[in-house]
Amino acid sequence: GLFVKTEFPSVYMRQFAAQRQAVDVATAEKSVTVNQLKYEIITLFTSLQLYLAKEKILKRQDSLFSVITEVNALRYKVGQIAYIDMINGEAKYREIHNRYIQSTASLKNLILQFNYFLGFPNDTSYLPDKDITKMNFILSDTSYISTNPSITLAEKEILFSNKKMKVARSKMLPGLFWAFYNQGDENAETFYRLQYGITIPVFFWSYTSQIKAARTDIDISRSNLEYQSFVVNSLYNQAVSNYRKNTEALMYYEKVGLSQSDEIIKVASESFKAGALSYYAYLVNIEQAFTIELGYIEVLTDFNQSIIDIQFITGQL
Repeated sequence: GLFVKTEFPSVYMRQFAAQRQAVDVATAEKSVTVNQLKYEIITLFTSLQLYLAKEKILKRQDSLFSVITEVNALRYKVGQIAYIDMINGEAKYREIHNRYIQSTASLKNLILQFNYFLGFPNDTSYLPDKDITKMNFILSDTSYISTNPSITLAEKEILFSNKKMKVARSKMLPGLFWAFYNQGDENAETFYRLQYGITIPVFFWSYTSQIKAARTDIDISRSNLEYQSFVVNSLYNQAVSNYRKNTEALMYYEKVGLSQSDEIIKVASESFKAGALSYYAYLVNIEQAFTIELGYIEVLTDFNQSIIDIQFITGQL
């Protein structure tokens, strides 16, 4: 004979719906991971661009002050400058050279990290193929919550918990069975027999505990959504604040700072040649011009990073 027992059909339908929702949750988890990896790689790439630009500026500054120091040693021998001027120049050069050495060491570490992320550990051959530039970006007023991968994941987890609740509840419905027998006596009127009917759950408390567990999952998922919404909202507001702050700082360098740097070098060189500026004052002014260039690069990096932060939060990397 043959005996088959099955759940009520709605159980299988709801289990199928729950499994599909589980796939959606897994897909959302993948999106969160991909978004995080993109953010880490792009942030590292931006930092690498910064240190490459700083290394170029510091190398120029180091080369310039090295030449000035050598020239001043000769000028001191012939009595054109005082001993204190020569000492100040050498001290300033050592300070700049030390900064250049430190920047070079940091750059090497970043290059190794960058290549490691690309899958080439202990390799330093892969570098950004372009200098750092200002990113184009328009701050949108549209909702960022709906596109954040973590929020999307939390919402799908709630749906999945609800699906599991429906599965648990549907298992309390009567089951179905059918049976086929061919064991009748040859003289019996019915040699083949078919039976079918329903089964009634007796141990209800086992299903009740499953329903309680599903309700707990729903409560946890909702709490997680509230927490994620709070975190994302805080991060977004901070990122927007940084973006606006860095926008103003960058505008200063673009409109005033960079042109002042060129003007400082020009005026300081002319004044020093004319004898209107002491040697030490000349060094200080030249260093200030390079400091402005370095400040511009750092602010530009901060500006780009604030955009990257916003795109990461909104899931638009």
